[in-house]
Amino acid sequence: MAVRIKDGYILRRNGNKILILPRNVRSFETNRYVIHPTVAIVLSLINNEGTIERARDAVSVVFGTTEKQAHEMVETVRNNLAWVFEETDVPGNPVDPARFVVNSDDVDLDTLVYRYPTTVSYITTYQCRRKCIYCYAYHGRDGRLLPLDKFISVLDEGVEHGLDTIILSGGEPFCHPWIFNLIKATVDRGISCFTSTKLELSDADVGNLANTGLRQMQMSLDSHIPRIADLMAGAEDCVGATARTAQRLRENGFKILSNTVVTAYNLETASDTVEFLVSIGCSDISLSVYGRSLWSHSDEFFASEEALLVLNEEVAALRKKHPGVLINYSYTPDPKPDQVDLRRKVFEGRSRCTAGREGVIFLPDGRVSMCEMIPQEGDTVVGDLNTQSLLEIWQSSALKDMILPKRDKFVGTPCAMCADFLGCHLGRGRCLRNAILCYDSLYAPDPMCPLAPPGRRLR
Repeated sequence: MAVRIKDGYILRRNGNKILILPRNVRSFETNRYVIHPTVAIVLSLINNEGTIERARDAVSVVFGTTEKQAHEMVETVRNNLAWVFEETDVPGNPVDPARFVVNSDDVDLDTLVYRYPTTVSYITTYQCRRKCIYCYAYHGRDGRLLPLDKFISVLDEGVEHGLDTIILSGGEPFCHPWIFNLIKATVDRGISCFTSTKLELSDADVGNLANTGLRQMQMSLDSHIPRIADLMAGAEDCVGATARTAQRLRENGFKILSNTVVTAYNLETASDTVEFLVSIGCSDISLSVYGRSLWSHSDEFFASEEALLVLNEEVAALRKKHPGVLINYSYTPDPKPDQVDLRRKVFEGRSRCTAGREGVIFLPDGRVSMCEMIPQEGDTVVGDLNTQSLLEIWQSSALKDMILPKRDKFVGTPCAMCADFLGCHLGRGRCLRNAILCYDSLYAPDPMCPLAPPGRRLR
């Protein structure tokens, strides 16, 4: 039996950081594990050699260690990263350990900003044939689209510097005239590609998808009940279109993912919707709690906290019933304004803002922004791929000023005099989206901060 890295994981280098990440991702919120270059080299040698004994000998030669020291290095990596390995009769795909050699003075396991984007979410087009009642996307018209050759040149630059993921979003990605070219160019360069649709994909569409090399596809359906599904999507025959698309994807060997936005309209039947999605072949199902949108919002969309908590229990039962299906859902109510200690604890443990730290947003015309859920104008636009390289944009003062804005922009807010202003912005970051949604200002506190004043409900 050979010891190898599981097919579901890959090693990437991004500047001076070495990352382990899932081969296929679906969002910015991907778990990327930063590991020491020495660990990456040992990990690749274990994969390449196939057995612990041969890996030990290779480590001894590469690092100039004794046999005992090499054995300890191999066992430490194997035990600490056991979740990455598998034993199989099939040898692992070769990994070049030389790619992970980093000057000792340049090793960095701590700073949270990468030297190059790991992820790009490309809003391919603003066009869409659905009118989802809760849509968070800007409802604009496309002007000049980013030329295909320019997109490909960005991919080639990204391969050199460590870009690992492209998310093709919208609008509706399959309204873009070159969508299959965008996907194929991404897949051909070994960059993980994720996209989704609410449209019915024809036999020809799915055949074209298969020819790109893409092997997973997400569909979005908010209910198995036609009346509710059509109401929420602002279209007709959504359930039938999803089922037919799923059948075509299955016949072409695709892994099928799905996403359902949970609102007051579909919450009570969400568990039955999961059952329907399982029945049509979805193996990775996400239930996303509705969040306030700048462009399409009504308080009527908010589900009650009590019902959302009940759904936690229902999903737990579904996971036991369908152990081979990944069902993504977890809901914890946000702390109330008077729960200061809890707000502080939640804020300190919040997810790190990825905007400008791990990734950026491409707009349809090639301008580059910080977040797809905020206005794409003014300070939030930090560059233009038609005239700049992505590396130039990533290193620009415009982007750095968004990560760490000048304090005087926050006059009249708790941020203006906060003792942790630098640590907050340079650490986990301040959510730009939530600041705008809650207070109508880009330069306002993160609503979860214990110093933030009460604001609008966000979810």
